[in-house]
Amino acid sequence: MLEITRHFEQAATQFNTVVLVGIGITAVLLGLFIWLGGLGLRKQLLIAVGALCGGLCAFLTSGHNITLTIFTAAIGAVIATKFEKIFLAVLASALAVALSLAIMTRPYMNKSEYSTQTAQHQSQIQGQTYTVQQTMQVIKAYAHDLNSMIKHACPQMPPYNWLIILALAVIFTIVGFFFWPIASAFCCATLGTISIFLGMTMLLLFKGSAPLTGICTRTPFFMFVFAAMVIFGTLEQLMLCKYTTKKSILKKRQDKTPQQTDKATANWRTS
Repeated sequence: MLEITRHFEQAATQFNTVVLVGIGITAVLLGLFIWLGGLGLRKQLLIAVGALCGGLCAFLTSGHNITLTIFTAAIGAVIATKFEKIFLAVLASALAVALSLAIMTRPYMNKSEYSTQTAQHQSQIQGQTYTVQQTMQVIKAYAHDLNSMIKHACPQMPPYNWLIILALAVIFTIVGFFFWPIASAFCCATLGTISIFLGMTMLLLFKGSAPLTGICTRTPFFMFVFAAMVIFGTLEQLMLCKYTTKKSILKKRQDKTPQQTDKATANWRTS
């Protein structure tokens, strides 16, 4: 794992500035908004996340078919809004499983033979800056190798790791169904934190730093920072962001209607 991150950091010195700075700033700003206030615009965020999940799944499984990707993204957005509770439960469970899987597979991801595509890109276009297209191709190659390493690491994990992951999936699914304000705040805080980490990593790569190596060598510290940000974002949004439901809105309207009727009657009598 450490080897592939070092290769990526070396390749990043030749990445196109537009990609690094553009993605970095956008991800940080968007992440800050979602981390601290995403619950305030829950519907809009659900549409975006639903479209992203649907489009990404179709893009990866359909051989990069753009038409099918757009169609599936639209379906994902509709599902996220029409079946909000189910989608939130599945999203919270998926985030918990993905994060726990990333942590538990790390000790088994030290196989250098899975960096074949990245090694090829390391020997290409030396000494000059990549174009935007070449930068995206290199990032895609590293993502492919990382995916191969994860697939290789999963079968090596002991059974109790899978039991922990399964327990987390069940717990977060139950929380998503029965305590969906908490699940919503958790999803917003987690997605925002991930976006902030991604953006800061891209900006530090642009400056020539080695953020990925630092994360790999000081994993417990960054895990603590990540968890602290998620907990803070969840509590902050539960306390400050209004989470209104249809029932509460209808109740407010019903309470407000008699008052307006009385005022209208009083104004008619005094006029």
